[in-house]
Amino acid sequence: MRILVRAPNWIGDHVMALPFYLGLRAHYPDAHLTLLHTSQITGLRLGNFDDHWELPSGWRRPRHLLAFAREVRSREYRVAFSLPASWSTNLLLAFSRIPHRIGFDEGGSGSLLTHAIRWRGARAQRHKSRQYADLLGAVGGAGVFRVPSQDLTTPHLKRIVLAPGAALGLREWPYVELLAFGLSRRFPEYELLLVGGVGEKKWQSRLGRLRLPNFDDRVGQTSLETLQQLLSTASVVIANDSGIAHVAATVVGKPTLVLYGPGNPDYIRPMGEHARALYVERLGCRPCDSTHCSGGFGYQTCLRAIPFARVLGAVESLLATPTCSAKFTR
Repeated sequence: MRILVRAPNWIGDHVMALPFYLGLRAHYPDAHLTLLHTSQITGLRLGNFDDHWELPSGWRRPRHLLAFAREVRSREYRVAFSLPASWSTNLLLAFSRIPHRIGFDEGGSGSLLTHAIRWRGARAQRHKSRQYADLLGAVGGAGVFRVPSQDLTTPHLKRIVLAPGAALGLREWPYVELLAFGLSRRFPEYELLLVGGVGEKKWQSRLGRLRLPNFDDRVGQTSLETLQQLLSTASVVIANDSGIAHVAATVVGKPTLVLYGPGNPDYIRPMGEHARALYVERLGCRPCDSTHCSGGFGYQTCLRAIPFARVLGAVESLLATPTCSAKFTR
């Protein structure tokens, strides 16, 4: 049997779908599984898929969607799972005439599926990975939540990785320069490695002008494969609520400090056992999922209330106990 899985669009969501991927393979050990995905997650291969298929550019345009649906139809998939709750993906699966189409309903998009579950997101008060895994219930399966880290066979180095970017500037902790300077002074024997995508080059100038002696800049210079290799050599990774945090904590299994402002850690925390979160618990406007700051408490108050000294202390703790098992600090 041939099964098509439409992956989530973003790196962090892709990693949080791992229990679904593992559960799907456990339920269909002999099926041919194809992962259909965006270019954003190309190279981050999770789960035991037989092949990976990147969505073509412009596939949502009506003419292109119909042409791509014909190509999908030619592969004769019997079952399709859609993890994004989107009209475009559900339309693609419907036009592809896949007999069994299982996914989420949001805004009526589930009408295009043969089996739909309402997508509730953070309102469900359950981790996102568990909501993805709910789709397996339609076929009598269940998610696998013992998530193994990849063995990347790379040496452990005295390296602190800084990942100050995020999909939204609103979610970027504003005191990164101060932290980098403090880490350089406190841990001169460690390399400070800056990583991020091509859209995060502002951090190159902001941290580069500090002229730290133990600083290395790799922003925009790594594929997802090489990023995993770099993260695997780290002693600790410091990140905002971002895809890199999920790769470091869950995929690579490194001690990872995640700084949260907007967003609910109980909903989107990395699944790795060595992930720790710093956030301000008692603030009237958080957690929120807004793309702009409108809580009336002041712009980025939730992140600005996390002081440099608290972050530095958490890094010191992680370096002292690199196999820490605490998942959260508040």
